[in-house]
Amino acid sequence: MMYDLIKSGKIPASRVLKIILQNFEHESAVDVLQDTFRFVVPCILSKFLHNEVNEERSSQMFDMTIKIMKSGRFNEYPAAMETLVSSAVSFASNDAD
Repeated sequence: MMYDLIKSGKIPASRVLKIILQNFEHESAVDVLQDTFRFVVPCILSKFLHNEVNEERSSQMFDMTIKIMKSGRFNEYPAAMETLVSSAVSFASNDAD
């Protein structure tokens, strides 16, 4: 649903990513975390942002991912921790490009 709204231009991808960066550090729902990190953010970074902004946003997402991991909120959810680790690697790779 959100992808369709972004793709159609009804919601700017940059705005969605800004909201995620501002608020997601305190997210506590596992399913929201996993969907956002597995689908929404990678799609925004790869398809809807200019290259000039992509590196900075990837770096910000990496920093936020590390903060979430350090918080310990998702330690009891192995799938969520796997999502966070793979996302951190992905964001670091984007930053190095």
